[in-house]
Amino acid sequence: KMHLGKLRALYCRASRRGKPLPDDSSSSEYKTFAFCVFALLTRYDSLGGAGYQAALGEHAFDVLYEKLGVCVECFASPLNCRYGTFCSQFEDVDAHFGSLGSFFSNAFAPIEGSFEMNPPFVPETMLLAVEKLERLLRHAEKENKALSFVVIVPAWSDCRYWRALEQSAFLRCERDIVNAEDHGFCDGSQHSRPSHERHRVSSYDTGVWYLQTSMAAKKWVVNDQVRRLVCETMKKARGSVKNVKELEKRYRPEKGATTAHPIKKTKL
Repeated sequence: KMHLGKLRALYCRASRRGKPLPDDSSSSEYKTFAFCVFALLTRYDSLGGAGYQAALGEHAFDVLYEKLGVCVECFASPLNCRYGTFCSQFEDVDAHFGSLGSFFSNAFAPIEGSFEMNPPFVPETMLLAVEKLERLLRHAEKENKALSFVVIVPAWSDCRYWRALEQSAFLRCERDIVNAEDHGFCDGSQHSRPSHERHRVSSYDTGVWYLQTSMAAKKWVVNDQVRRLVCETMKKARGSVKNVKELEKRYRPEKGATTAHPIKKTKL
């Protein structure tokens, strides 16, 4: 019920210019909304692997908004987004709920603003995302605009995307690393689970990076307090199990699986 209410609010904002839906579920307007919800759920359910749609916990998102003005997610879906504006994979079904389309689309080319970027945990995809981020930052710097990204990625230091982040001229402070068993994410299937099972422990250590243009660094200051708050609030989404091994036992008991699987989103 809570998640349906969220989808209803997103739909009214994106597709009805804020006009509320009628309470009569037999009305044509409500039926159109219901069809959009059905198409959305069917599309994401067909992907399987709910863990691939995980997102930052709500407490961490709130800190990013309050301290750094973050209000857009670069990789999300109507089901797991925290903000009303986000990029996602399936624009045909997601746009009804506020999606801007794919982050990789040429149409997505912000020159200013503050963004959260938590791409799928696929090395090649993360590298492409970081490369586009660098292009956007270089252009915004040239235009003297305030553009900022908080990047959330697994701490795989041997991968090219990690080295690209380390070498970025827009890196404003040392990256933070949160140990896997100390934090978690909102589960991709949170809409179909009890509210107390919304979160799941992380499969990997996670790196938190802050990349900004010169103007953005002045507008949204990344200090030690902000960095500490972000890491502390990520720990609030750890969930009710201590590690991935226990998570696998809970949700795949018939197979006795203990192998860790990425808990991120599908490739966008």
